[in-house]
Amino acid sequence: MTDLKRARVALRLSQSALARLAGVPRVHVCLHELGDRPLNAQEESRIEAAIRQETERLQKAARTILAADDHEA
Repeated sequence: MTDLKRARVALRLSQSALARLAGVPRVHVCLHELGDRPLNAQEESRIEAAIRQETERLQKAARTILAADDHEA
């Protein structure tokens, strides 16, 4: 996974929140970001899915806000 921390921070997720969304131990996220432990294939897949879902959720929220602003104008 390329720069997990950068993606996590861009989404404003804590390590705990990302771990919870992905269903992986927080310590694995922490150790991976420190470069002390690689993620296994399942963890990587689950984290990538969680990041993708959170990105989609935020994009949907932004579209909803923009649509509401358009209706008010």
